Amino acid sequence: MPGLLHCFSLVTTAHVTIFGMHSGPLRSGALLNNRLLRSLASFCRGIAVPAGLEPWAGHSVGIEQAATLPASWYTSPSALHLEKQHVFHNTWQMVCAVEELQQPGDFLCGSLADVRYLLVRGQDGQLRAFHNVCRHHAAAVAQGAGNQLLFQCPYHNWTYDDKGRLVKATRLKGIQHFKASQYGLHPIAVQAWGHFVFLHLNGGRPAPAQQIVRAATTGRQNSIQHAASPPSVEAWLGAGSDRLLELGMCDRQLVHLTRREYTINCNWKVFCDNFLDGGYHVPYAHKDLAGGLDMSSYTNELHQVLSIQHCGVKEKGNVHYADMPADNSSSNSSSSSRENQQSPNTSSSADRDASSTSIG
Repeated sequence: MPGLLHCFSLVTTAHVTIFGMHSGPLRSGALLNNRLLRSLASFCRGIAVPAGLEPWAGHSVGIEQAATLPASWYTSPSALHLEKQHVFHNTWQMVCAVEELQQPGDFLCGSLADVRYLLVRGQDGQLRAFHNVCRHHAAAVAQGAGNQLLFQCPYHNWTYDDKGRLVKATRLKGIQHFKASQYGLHPIAVQAWGHFVFLHLNGGRPAPAQQIVRAATTGRQNSIQHAASPPSVEAWLGAGSDRLLELGMCDRQLVHLTRREYTINCNWKVFCDNFLDGGYHVPYAHKDLAGGLDMSSYTNELHQVLSIQHCGVKEKGNVHYADMPADNSSSNSSSSSRENQQSPNTSSSADRDASSTSIG
């Protein structure tokens, strides 16, 4: 229904990272992705449905009994607020390839939900992430991507280093209780896993403002408490972590080629649902693609926050399948297609013959 595809869309921009191979076939596929219903259900349990949202009776049943969300969950600002708080701010999100941040000073800016972030490879080689928000008047301290170790606010020239520390703030002489050490960029939890960089917005979350003010006025800076560290990406993925590694997640033949951005005029859940429908729409919406696939072989492998979809590819009257050991001597003659979805909104597609992988 067109009414479901309008302005309260969380994912209006999709970043697609494309990888290629040094040589040889793509051995086992791409990256990760999500289980939309399970992600949403996990935060529905025990949370009162806010005004403007219809009750969702299916949030506590198994996926075999699941039904489409009520329309208001696609259009209501209340749904968007819940999704930001309990899904996008509270899970690991893949934001870029490690190869985009290889050298000291390499940085990249972006936004996740309504949060601007800054990623930078420090002079010490460490990868760090910060809220891209000046601590003075909230202007962004960096734009786009490049290489630099100092980040200056364009408004009042407050300057931060590659560790997020405030190193320059002019005309503050006489300001009482001001300590530059307390006004660094707020950190965001970051982890490199496989070829990819993940952010967890609630990890490294700054202390509440009233706690900071109280500490500053009493001189008890050590009393400031930050949010607990999130679980590692591996722990969050659970058994799906090992499965992705088996499928070539850390394959050294996989190299970053380019990053593209697309604007998608729909609610993020519609986009993910389309990806996750198990090839249901492929024979009708993508007839050319379907002509090369053996749709009867389509399978969906489910993990806690991950689904992996497999399909055999037709080749000269035969069908070849995906799950062949990486060192199998006949892998060069095998064809397969794999799609992965990791909670809540990261998807990937891989074609063994095409020797390419796209992740968004």
